[in-house]
Amino acid sequence: MIMQRLLAVSASSGATDPYFSSVILLLHFNDTDGTTANLLDSSSYNHTSSTSCVYDTTVKKFGSSSIKTVSNYEVLSTIPTALSSLGTGDFTVECFIQLSHINTFYKFLGNTSGTGWYFSTYPNDGSLYLSYNNAQVLKTGNNVLTVDQMHHVAWTKESGVSKIWVDGVLEASGADTNSYDQGNTTVNLFGSLGANQEHNYDDYKITKGIARYT
Repeated sequence: MIMQRLLAVSASSGATDPYFSSVILLLHFNDTDGTTANLLDSSSYNHTSSTSCVYDTTVKKFGSSSIKTVSNYEVLSTIPTALSSLGTGDFTVECFIQLSHINTFYKFLGNTSGTGWYFSTYPNDGSLYLSYNNAQVLKTGNNVLTVDQMHHVAWTKESGVSKIWVDGVLEASGADTNSYDQGNTTVNLFGSLGANQEHNYDDYKITKGIARYT
């Protein structure tokens, strides 16, 4: 059941994704190999971003290419209301990632001002980590991620419980009453904290109001 839903959420329209109306960010990363361009959001919000990523056709999960990060992190240049406040409600953050190495915090989403928080890898042990205000909320066991292999990674929050999923398997779960809001003028998406790195990401999606995996 989980894996069937996992495959279904790669869809780009409401015809195949029953939750498409709740998707507030959808990045498919399809373009010409080696090009650098603003990221195109396929959700109804049409967010824009400034990016130093390059498109890579050699590593991909869906479509023609993935995106390869080449700087500290990628950002959305503006924050619409839907994305500025995930709050205490239900949501899903998910993407596919292929790591070239695991030696620092590689972030999937976060806020670096105000009450800092982020969902990321954890250095050197192949685990995933959720931090809020410099305190651990969740951490998976070691080696749930391996280098040079494409993994599906998801963070869901439902009814005050956060969960971390890898390849459709629940790896960590716990009570979570924190409010996940953005306190600055940009949204920090995928990338590293304090170190340049090159990893591939594909089909990055945020769904607000829905925990897709339960």
